[in-house]
Amino acid sequence: MDHLLNEANEAGLSPGKMYILPSSFAGSPRNMPQNYQDAMAIVRKYGKPNLFITMTCNPKWEDTVNNLQHGQTVDGQPHLVARVFHLNLKALIDDICKKHIFGFLKAMVYVLQFQKRGLPHAHILLILKESCKPKNEELIDKIVSAEIPNIEITPRLHAIVTKHMIHGPCGALNPNSPCMTNDKCSKDFPKEFQIKTVANSNGYPKYKRRNTGQSIILNGKKIDNSWVVPYNPYLALKYNCYINVEVCASVKSIKYLFKYVYKGHDYANVVIQEQCAISFEDLRIVHGNVYPTFREGAKAKGLINDDQVWENTMEDAVQFLMPKQLRELFAYICVFASLQNMNDLILKYDQYLIEDLVHKHQQHNDDCTICRIFL
Repeated sequence: MDHLLNEANEAGLSPGKMYILPSSFAGSPRNMPQNYQDAMAIVRKYGKPNLFITMTCNPKWEDTVNNLQHGQTVDGQPHLVARVFHLNLKALIDDICKKHIFGFLKAMVYVLQFQKRGLPHAHILLILKESCKPKNEELIDKIVSAEIPNIEITPRLHAIVTKHMIHGPCGALNPNSPCMTNDKCSKDFPKEFQIKTVANSNGYPKYKRRNTGQSIILNGKKIDNSWVVPYNPYLALKYNCYINVEVCASVKSIKYLFKYVYKGHDYANVVIQEQCAISFEDLRIVHGNVYPTFREGAKAKGLINDDQVWENTMEDAVQFLMPKQLRELFAYICVFASLQNMNDLILKYDQYLIEDLVHKHQQHNDDCTICRIFL
């Protein structure tokens, strides 16, 4: 295919025939924004997500290995790998929805993806009922662990965690790791030690990961609790695979889960207005209310705007736009809307405008000016 494209480019030709894929075609530019909007509709109705789970296929699951024929390898049987993963994913969803291992569920959103090496994985967001939400450190510690288990007390859990739930190592221990960007781990490993869990630190929890002195040797490197990916002990023991469990308290998590939709380029904004006035007085009537002036009537119909409409615009946009898009929207508002309360508006929504920068800046606090300088 690449050869044909190169040949066509050299000849100044456009090979093939262009097709516009409908939104029903999985993975198409129209399909991805539609899925994102569907997910955000769930969030608007049922509230913000509480748990974020990532499950990756283990190619050495017994059900996979035991069903290989003589001479076959896992790499050559992707249909078997996918089928076994589907069975385990279905079991996980049953645990969540029917057995209520995390409490009673209001809604769930999940997507399936395939890694470059072919292994499927699922991203799952859970919205729990109010009485089941992990609101404090004690409840978070019951769900999430970020420490290497004691090998003498729970030897099987220790083996699973050290096999599947250790990040890297990267950084100085392995500067060529795929997660390294600009000589820094893109996942912020190794993590700082935490004596106890902090429920909310710049929008993200910091899990208890004590400096217990317990460590393992992985690929010739000494690994301690600072390298552990957060997990749930019950799920790790049952499914024996990479299964990351995180507590989330912000709508930003579902934005980042579906952030790949912004690679699409089809966006539409449609406004339909109806006006059936047969007299001048009718122009001042909106929803049965008679306004004293045409201006107030037009404002009630949304035909002309005051500063409140831009605040309403931002209030709605923070629910589903990524920070970069929010900054672009705010810039358009500043340029074309002639705001009277521009400073008030930016102060009210600055946490949403810089949330991606905050995520990358570990030393961020409420008085931080480094992140806000980009505004």
